[in-house]
Amino acid sequence: MIINIDSLRLPPLSRLIGKRSTVDIAEGTLDDLIMHIISQHPSKAGEILLDDTGQLDTAIQVKINNEEIIPHHELSRRTLKREDTVTFMLLFGGG
Repeated sequence: MIINIDSLRLPPLSRLIGKRSTVDIAEGTLDDLIMHIISQHPSKAGEILLDDTGQLDTAIQVKINNEEIIPHHELSRRTLKREDTVTFMLLFGGG
């Protein structure tokens, strides 16, 4: 199934896979998509997306179809559908 990826708000990933790209993956979850991206770009994608424990870095947030941010503990439960758009972005703080 085709999934659209928007990495415009995560510059290191944008430089690696493009600002907007598509992937063709079997049905799966957000975790499956992240592992697919890493498997396609093993030398860099893991460094960009994962923390030292192998989990999605807490500074990276994910949305599906411009809806609310998906909590990290739900990444393995959020099933993707054909033509979903997954947005990766850096969490910025300040005040």
